[in-house]
Amino acid sequence: MKHLQTLLLLTLFSTSFCITDAETEAPFDDSYAFELLQYLYRWHMDDAVLSVDPRELEEVDIYYRKIEKALDPGDDSEFLEIVIPVAKMLIMLKRADYQIPKLDIKIDNEYFKVVSAHHYRDLQWSSEKYERLTYDSKQIFDYLYKTRNDKHFPPESTKQRLKEESIRALQAEGYIENFDDPIQEGYIAPISIVSNDLWFYWINGHKLIHFTSDLEHLESDFWTFAPLGVDIIDLNEEIVVAPAERGSPGAFTKDYAGRILFNCIVHGQKVSDRSDN
Repeated sequence: MKHLQTLLLLTLFSTSFCITDAETEAPFDDSYAFELLQYLYRWHMDDAVLSVDPRELEEVDIYYRKIEKALDPGDDSEFLEIVIPVAKMLIMLKRADYQIPKLDIKIDNEYFKVVSAHHYRDLQWSSEKYERLTYDSKQIFDYLYKTRNDKHFPPESTKQRLKEESIRALQAEGYIENFDDPIQEGYIAPISIVSNDLWFYWINGHKLIHFTSDLEHLESDFWTFAPLGVDIIDLNEEIVVAPAERGSPGAFTKDYAGRILFNCIVHGQKVSDRSDN
């Protein structure tokens, strides 16, 4: 029912109010644009990110351009760069389209997926290099507010593989001190059609576990065969105020860790398991 309500809202809010000055057809429709904005709203935006008061906005612009990259033969993946000036955000999207011969798997994303999203205090860019889509600001923020608690979670088959891969990764990195707890608990964050990332907060170990892939969450072949990236973030050791604190652009800030925890705990789904399983 929740998914149906979201689709109905997308249809209602994305009807007849997008203005474009693009010379060619946009690489995504209005429904996708709203899903992308909802994802960014949930995972990357806050009061400090928005450059102006939303109540003072009449329009929200999305600028996009295709990025050409050197790819392997047979790899027809597409890349888009998105700029959202009101949030001073630069987003990289990828629609994977390639074959994995050894696994006999075709990776062919239906939607563009967020590869990275960054906010810049002083974003330097040139609008002349992009195409533009313009949306009514009130309808955008009304939609984001109405759907702020919508959430969808991966199926049990996906959760089972996440469990297996996380245990393997934790053991490989030596994080086994909490495995003896009788009950293992955690929270899994909601998923989105615009991202193949999954986040899990492991309560016993006080760690965030990040799963990444090019294949869709619901693809059964993927959860059986396809490669899955697993990163472990130790909340006691790897969180900083700013990346410069450790001289590493990849360090996790308290701000971003807080957003991940918010999505895991507040919006997420609690799971528990006996340690002997």
